[in-house]
Parts: sequence; C-alpha cells; structure tokens
Amino acid sequence: MEEACSKCGNALDTTGSPKWCRACRAKYKREYDATVKEMTESRGFAAGCTAMREYLAKRFSEYGAAGSFSGIEIAKIIAQAKGPV
Repeated sequence: MEEACSKCGNALDTTGSPKWCRACRAKYKREYDATVKEMTESRGFAAGCTAMREYLAKRFSEYGAAGSFSGIEIAKIIAQAKGPV
C-alpha cells in the first residue's frame, strides 16, 4: 500500500518528515513566509511608534514647564516634526 500525505491524504510524493506531499509543503511554506513577513512588519511598525513617541516626548520636554499649548499648536508641532533618525 502506498503511503499517504498526513495532511491531505493524497499519495505521498516526498520523503522525510513531516509526511506531507509537495503541494502541502508548498502551501505550508507560503503561509509560513506570509506569517513571518507580517510579524516582521508588525515589529517594525511597533518600533517606529515607540521611537516616535520617545522623539516627541523629548521634543516637548525642550519647551519646559512655562507654557501650555492648544490642540492646534500641538498638531502643528507634531506635523513639523522631522521624526527620529
């Protein structure tokens, strides 16, 4: 009796472990690569957000405690910020 793929049940056309056919291995690899890419993008986005928060906190701390800002002034300051490098 011919071995079957442990995922889809079709004829096994590969060797080794896991006992998956080529189609199942290819599908798994595509899904794995997409997940890794998504995780990498998420980490990069989170790191960028953290860097920007730190940058803006530092930028606003340079103004000192003397003044208060309106929402419009804060928006302009943030819009003009060059951002972390």
